[in-house]
Amino acid sequence: MKRLIAVSAAVVILIGLAQAQGAITTYNTRASWEAAVGGSGWFWEEDFNSFLTDTEFRTGPVDLGEFTLQQDGPDVFGTSYNRIDVAPFFYVNIDASPYALVLVNHDATDTTVDMVFDAPIWAWGAEFNLGLQGELLAVVKHAGGAEETIAVPNPSDPFFFGFTTNPMEWIESITFVPQKTISGTVEAFAMDNVVGAPIPEPATFVIWSLLGTLAIGLGWLRRRVG
Repeated sequence: MKRLIAVSAAVVILIGLAQAQGAITTYNTRASWEAAVGGSGWFWEEDFNSFLTDTEFRTGPVDLGEFTLQQDGPDVFGTSYNRIDVAPFFYVNIDASPYALVLVNHDATDTTVDMVFDAPIWAWGAEFNLGLQGELLAVVKHAGGAEETIAVPNPSDPFFFGFTTNPMEWIESITFVPQKTISGTVEAFAMDNVVGAPIPEPATFVIWSLLGTLAIGLGWLRRRVG
């Protein structure tokens, strides 16, 4: 039964793709994002609560299971940032639990933070608390290397921000960079309760046959309507 439901979900997703290709849709509430991906059974979540000590991704990658965090570039403010921060907290946390403390910088040599997914996803989100400038960009790398830049809004801290994309153009990684491009711009932020929706597994096996069937079916419907 679970396999049938999953295949049905894959069919629904692919029908949606036949109607609207390639667009990223953003969400400002966790509830609306969850509804878009199909509910609680269709995504994973990382809350960082398994960490008991500060753990740096400043000096090397930290594998969280579903994704890896790593700083790319030189240190900006020493060793205080780009780590999993646990109590007593260094920065403004989101829900009084461990979180990812991130700092990115645009200068002579940029410092960014990469989130690389262990398996492709088609939807992503997190809770944020933006700090210094309140201006952050997420550079989304799709399948095949195509990139898309999304401005992370800052309505009021803390807040949820997420998005969905075309599963056929799945997400391989996200790079966080400051929004301003003037030299010396720094953005520090807290990130917690990261969620991601993997490509439905049955779709990876039947995706091309489904697309072919959908294309034939849509062509037939167009001829009937015409």
